[in-house]
Amino acid sequence: MAFKKFLRKADSAAKTEGKKRKKIPTIAEVKAIRRKFFSDPALDRHVETVRLFAVAVAEAAVKAGFDVNPKMVDRMARLHDLVLVYGRKSGRKWQEVGKTSSYEHARYAAQVLARKGYHEIARAIGKHGYPIGARTARKYFSIEEKILALADTRALGDTLPGWQKKIDRDKKAYPVAGPQHRSMQQFAKQLERKGVDIEKIIKSVRAKKGARG
Repeated sequence: MAFKKFLRKADSAAKTEGKKRKKIPTIAEVKAIRRKFFSDPALDRHVETVRLFAVAVAEAAVKAGFDVNPKMVDRMARLHDLVLVYGRKSGRKWQEVGKTSSYEHARYAAQVLARKGYHEIARAIGKHGYPIGARTARKYFSIEEKILALADTRALGDTLPGWQKKIDRDKKAYPVAGPQHRSMQQFAKQLERKGVDIEKIIKSVRAKKGARG
């Protein structure tokens, strides 16, 4: 399967890089990377929502005793939809998987980031667009990657609706997303059993976004 072959290559590259050091881009480097690709206000709002939620979960997970790098999660979230609008505006046709075009845009973004030496980030971005089940998440996803997947799965545009509302929406738009919802619900429960209050975090993010206007 092409996706699993990609995961093996991404894991290998990330492990090689990890023997040297985990290369995490600075905020300035992230902004420079993003400037090279098109964006739009709606995508920027979505990215910020995913980032706020993912980083808050990562920080709460650290307090609960999980081995998580919130800085890595922050950069993964900032870059997770790096080339999505670029694909539309440049005329690039992303190959569809089921009814989602996410896989191809994610793989292309991973290639861009890997060439810059950000293998850990590339590994996460290359995975985030593909519908994942619980077994795939356990075998191939680090906790930082699962936190990104949870945040991106839960977000609807720049909002964080209840699980059922998001599930109902995705049943229509992305029929292949069912296993991912179940997988991410299981992961959320795993965090919650250790004291990470996901719903409290969502309320806090909603309030923070509201305060920003």
